[in-house]
Amino acid sequence: MKKTIKSLLLSFTLRVAEKITSRFGFDSIRHDMRNFSGVTAIKDLSVLSLRGKPALVACIVIEDLRHMEEIKASLKAMLDNRYGITQSILEFETPGH
Repeated sequence: MKKTIKSLLLSFTLRVAEKITSRFGFDSIRHDMRNFSGVTAIKDLSVLSLRGKPALVACIVIEDLRHMEEIKASLKAMLDNRYGITQSILEFETPGH
């Protein structure tokens, strides 16, 4: 019984994540994030459902970690305004790391 419930929950979570991904599209989000000043690459990007709401996890390569907080705030505002993604985990690193 527990295994069946767990399988159903996982299946539901994956379907919700697929709907969110198809609604937004990785390419569009990645493109918009990559176009920010100081961002050199988006290494990892995941969009998923967290309590029924879209959430994003990304590893972002930036030129200078001194600008991390400014870039982070700008990216979070863009994700909210353009995609309605209010929950995100953004990890930053510099090229070569």
